[in-house]
Amino acid sequence: MTTLEEGFRTLTRIAENHGISAQEERRLLEEMKSFSVSVQLLGPYHAGKSALLNALLDSRILPAGLDEGPVVPIELAWGENIVLAWRSGYLQRFGLGELRGGLDLTGISRLRVEYDHPLLKRLSKLC
Repeated sequence: MTTLEEGFRTLTRIAENHGISAQEERRLLEEMKSFSVSVQLLGPYHAGKSALLNALLDSRILPAGLDEGPVVPIELAWGENIVLAWRSGYLQRFGLGELRGGLDLTGISRLRVEYDHPLLKRLSKLC
């Protein structure tokens, strides 16, 4: 079994054997398609969380060693080398260079950094 869809076919056979309806099967398929794994990296301020991730990626992609400013949760994912920022209810797009160059984090409630890196691509295929 190598894909989610193959796994679902196996689950479908099991569901049929246990009397699960087609409607419930469709609901489960949609739930499986949106399934993802999130790993939280938590630690005190200036503990080296961003530096650790930068070292794993062998790149200075995340801001590290900032002396002041707001603390913003950052989601790191495989993607098209963009930064998505939620500021005051609006979604904004930035380039990675803007993040590296000191993006103003004031009012940002969340960042999603999409970076085209082989490690992140492999991790994205696990789900």
